[in-house]
Amino acid sequence: MLDPETGFVRGTRIHTKDGLKPIESICANDWVLTHPEIVQAAPVAEAAPALDFSKPQELLRIENYYNDTLTQPEPPKAAPLMPELAQQMHEAAEKLRRKFKDQLQQELTYDQAGVRWLDAYIDRARRRPSSDQWQGAIHLIGAFLGECIVRNVGGQWSSHEGMHCVVLNHSHSAFPHNKVAKQFDNGSEGGDSILGFYQTTETLNEALFSKALTPAQERLREFARHISNRIFVRNVSGSASRWVQVTEVTDRWVKLLPPPGQVYATSISIADVHCFYVCAPSGQLLHTEWINKSDWDSLPPDILMQLRRKLAADTSLRLDQLQYGKRFLEITYRASDKPADDRRSYYATSIKNISQKRIEITRFGGFRAEVALPPRNVVHS
Repeated sequence: MLDPETGFVRGTRIHTKDGLKPIESICANDWVLTHPEIVQAAPVAEAAPALDFSKPQELLRIENYYNDTLTQPEPPKAAPLMPELAQQMHEAAEKLRRKFKDQLQQELTYDQAGVRWLDAYIDRARRRPSSDQWQGAIHLIGAFLGECIVRNVGGQWSSHEGMHCVVLNHSHSAFPHNKVAKQFDNGSEGGDSILGFYQTTETLNEALFSKALTPAQERLREFARHISNRIFVRNVSGSASRWVQVTEVTDRWVKLLPPPGQVYATSISIADVHCFYVCAPSGQLLHTEWINKSDWDSLPPDILMQLRRKLAADTSLRLDQLQYGKRFLEITYRASDKPADDRRSYYATSIKNISQKRIEITRFGGFRAEVALPPRNVVHS
């Protein structure tokens, strides 16, 4: 527990997720940097920019946690996964392909060439007086356009405010049926083109994935390189979270194992993966990543049992781990740069994890010393 009265001068500032904060305002569940420069003695009123918290290994949450299982804020809730809708859209797209092959001897492919051909077809068809047939065509062509996006760009079928859409990630969706209807109304000369829509979606997808992956997402890709690993991700689509096995991980997408009876696979953006666990073929739990304790009830019983055993076994160092010369922590102990009001000397202790695993700090306090110790100590077992 951080105690400003036993080792820190009131007003001493600590790096937090929201920038620099005075030590007396730090409380449970705050994020702070575990770094030798944790203490800054600049005046509280001085403005300070927020730090870059994109590297979670630099963070320590003042709360109990275990190894690679931590508590993190809930990710934004995704649009509901709708396997029935996805099946309907797949069947509608196939129906369109059969119609064009039987009636026009045109083979539609699920790619930009197929979209290009339909783009020209809509511009021709909209000039005919039989506009009463547009609605059926809009449904079939919209389904085909959406299937092209799902297969080549990624995402999954869903619904938003009564409209069918393809969810690319938690904040971006494409509405293919709307674009088809607009092209029938306005034509490509009026600025509405399903080909332009498809190309824009591809460009948007590239922009969405231009950001660097988090360390957790990099570890996910590394685990996926070993084909014997069985990886499960938490899918928050729908009313309740569930764990789904991963069949493939690419640079941008994570393909999920379809449930029994579903003939197609769905994919989610790798940027939307916030937690996962890895098992050996035997079912042995090998790794967990950012699993909330609130999600334990959704874990398979055998995985939860292994996780609980691992918690009990690994929360303390064993005797055989306490080998001479093995380093776990680096401790910096130095006098505070800011003089205390009572003119006594105060010292600040900073702890840095230099091991290969996360370490749980159950207590963190300070003390007053009459004589300064050496400026840097390395903890040995």
